[in-house]
Amino acid sequence: MVKYLLFLICILWLFSCNSDNGVQKANDEPPKPFAGQDTTVETGYFCTLNGSADVGTSRIVKWEWQTGSEAPFKNTTPESSVVFLAPQVDSAREFECVLRVTDESGSAATDTVVVRVINKMLRPFAGRDTAVKCSDSVILTGRTRACFSTIVKWEWDIGSTGTFKNSTPDSSISIIAPPEESPTEYPCILKVTDDEGRSESDTVYILISGNCTVYFAGDDITIVPGKKVVLRGSTPYQFDRVVKWEWDIGGAGTFRNTTPDSSVSFIAPDAEDSLRYLCVLKVTDQRDSVLLDTVAVLIVQMNQISVNAGFDQEIKAGDTVVLTGKAENTDYRVVRWEWNIG
Repeated sequence: MVKYLLFLICILWLFSCNSDNGVQKANDEPPKPFAGQDTTVETGYFCTLNGSADVGTSRIVKWEWQTGSEAPFKNTTPESSVVFLAPQVDSAREFECVLRVTDESGSAATDTVVVRVINKMLRPFAGRDTAVKCSDSVILTGRTRACFSTIVKWEWDIGSTGTFKNSTPDSSISIIAPPEESPTEYPCILKVTDDEGRSESDTVYILISGNCTVYFAGDDITIVPGKKVVLRGSTPYQFDRVVKWEWDIGGAGTFRNTTPDSSVSFIAPDAEDSLRYLCVLKVTDQRDSVLLDTVAVLIVQMNQISVNAGFDQEIKAGDTVVLTGKAENTDYRVVRWEWNIG
């Protein structure tokens, strides 16, 4: 009986040893850390890395981060994350950041994440969105932050047409808000280029009110050379008083001030062939808003009248003679016929 009890005790002791070894073996498994997904950050900006770990039944007692291969490990316990300032670089560079975790059994493991640092400090600002009425004068002023370079070109695309106007060395441009029948967002794009050849852009939106003052230069007209032309500007409705009326006759770029009169007169110039003569009306209201409108004067040549007095005739004295005249190649109705007899 005693032998039997001793045998049973040995078996239980062996089973207990094997169970402890299994638990110890399970507890000796190192944790599995995860440093996060690779990321990209701009130079001079803060970067945040968030770590995690699969530890099973164990508990993490130390979190450490190495931000760069030459940096020492930094203990961030109890936080699993780290925040650091991305270093200054002239061109894109990759830095390996290592997360190291240690559990309560003393087991440690590491994982690595790649942080790509780029130099994108060329950051233009086209200004804040604004609301205006059509025909308002708008000044757009661009700014930029370029820590490691110099801006060599300022350009504006007004209305997002794909065509940029160079405003260098000035970063500002003045425009007239176009007329719109309904409220419209009018995009204006600022593009800057630095001395390294890099270009970046930013967009500002101008909200143009649909209630706009409309100025009208009149309907297109047709006239012959030498005739007097009278053009009269008008506005069907307006919110602000007009303080200046100006006309550019012939589209030469020179405006004639006709204030307080909105009309202008001139003699249609000679032309060998038909001529489309553009005349531009420019009006300025009390808020210094300016708007232009154009009228076309079509100058046409009047065809020369061809007169036919009829065929020569032989008659006797005392005979009655009937002469019939004709007028040909004229664009106008003949209003007077005259004969010189003899």
